Amino acid sequence: MTRIVRETGDDGIRSYGPGKFHTLIDSYAFEVAGDGVDEEASYGDGGGWYGLVRLDGPTRKRVAEVAAEGDGELTEDERELLDDSVAVIFFERSDGIVEADWFEDEKKVDQAWADIEADTAEDDEEEEEEEEEEDDDFDLESEMESGLVIQDTRGGRYSVSLEGKSLGSYDDFDLALKHGVQAAHAANYSPNVFHVNDRGNVDLLSVKPEIKRGKVVSVEYEIERSWV
Repeated sequence: MTRIVRETGDDGIRSYGPGKFHTLIDSYAFEVAGDGVDEEASYGDGGGWYGLVRLDGPTRKRVAEVAAEGDGELTEDERELLDDSVAVIFFERSDGIVEADWFEDEKKVDQAWADIEADTAEDDEEEEEEEEEEDDDFDLESEMESGLVIQDTRGGRYSVSLEGKSLGSYDDFDLALKHGVQAAHAANYSPNVFHVNDRGNVDLLSVKPEIKRGKVVSVEYEIERSWV
């Protein structure tokens, strides 16, 4: 990306000074961006955020208004920068510093933004791969041996076991889950909860029991992960 650079001074591009921005006009435009950007993209885990603002007539007017409300009218060079530019792309770094790139050419804006989208998308893919690698460390067999397991059986019933010990068989899944969670609660134990269907597929369940006076009265659940 190419920043349009002009001389600083009383009539030039005024420096913001130590702080979040490079120039004052960067700060004015960023404040306007707070009302909404045309495009945005980001890196995961707080790695930084991009925002694209296209500079049409109303947007330029708003930037000038923000300047007047703060440090006074735009200088001649700041006004020229604003009028000549078709867009500005901001990058807010993880340390809070905001970088701004001003563009006079639509094609260069579109190319720069396409590069940003490709770069941030690649970062997302890397994060997903890392998460998958972490998930691969999950020892399903071992976790099921120490967990609460509800398994479909013949006749439409559900057998329940906790740490490998049978707790009985029930004709309703919700009832089986409630009794299993009750047994775990009584043992002051919070195990992983699994459901094994009649085809042998395994679901890891996230459970949220409602407990009154030490008794499990109901259990909400959702599937967190599955193995086929």
